[in-house]
Amino acid sequence: DPLELIDAARLVEILRANPRTRRVRFVFVGEAPAGGAEEWGALTVAADADPDEVGERVADLAERGSELDAVVQETREVVEGRLSQIPLVDLLQLFHLNRRSGTIELSRRNSEGRSVRGRVHLREGDVVHAATGAVEGEKALFRLLGWSEGSFAFRPDAGRVATQITTPTRALLLEGMRQLDEGKRLRTQLPSRDAHVALKVRSGTLPSVVQPLTQEVLLLLELYSQVGEIVDHASFPDYQVLRTIQTLVQRGIVEVRARAPVPPPDAGLFRTAQVRRLREWQGSARGE
Repeated sequence: DPLELIDAARLVEILRANPRTRRVRFVFVGEAPAGGAEEWGALTVAADADPDEVGERVADLAERGSELDAVVQETREVVEGRLSQIPLVDLLQLFHLNRRSGTIELSRRNSEGRSVRGRVHLREGDVVHAATGAVEGEKALFRLLGWSEGSFAFRPDAGRVATQITTPTRALLLEGMRQLDEGKRLRTQLPSRDAHVALKVRSGTLPSVVQPLTQEVLLLLELYSQVGEIVDHASFPDYQVLRTIQTLVQRGIVEVRARAPVPPPDAGLFRTAQVRRLREWQGSARGE
């Protein structure tokens, strides 16, 4: 029944602030408070959901909660598990809530069967650094949040690292999951990482003043011909780069195709237009 004296959001805040009840789980029936259920580490079911369905969701939440409680009790030692059982976002919310410090080391196999590794550093519950391959910072964290398979190992107080992530952890996780969900929803519309991309217009006709993300993508288009290369070398999160490429395609500035064009045999390291673009980039505020 609806709460008459206090709304759901305020009740959650009160219980979260009490050390005895801060790990209580919630199921919102109907509509979650502002910010969404994910912000509160909860589930949401439709107001007209069948009671049996609600019961199943509560049982799933309780089971996941038991696994997370076991992790909390063991975080003074190395804790290992599978991401298929405890997603990374749940781990980070748990450690943030309990102000844990340490490193989460991640490992999985990619589509080619190769081992891929990543790590997330926590300081008193806050995410301060993340890395996977050559990618670091928020871009790396958002990429790691998309791992649904693989293993993790939490090592408490595993050394000190320089702080590269300063965004509040709750907002960081919300944005990461939002981009992940949007990416899944628009998966068929966004360009494939394996596709090849090129400018359809002369670089001299491009506007001189554009947003930093668009400017960076246009520069990378002068240097790389594959979508995945541009995504990997861009400093912005993967989803934002893919959306920018798609926007440029819709505006007729860029074209995406299945095969890369064959370069002329006498092509040098950089074409004249590429050199000009690099000099412009070097002189910009981001040139450092």
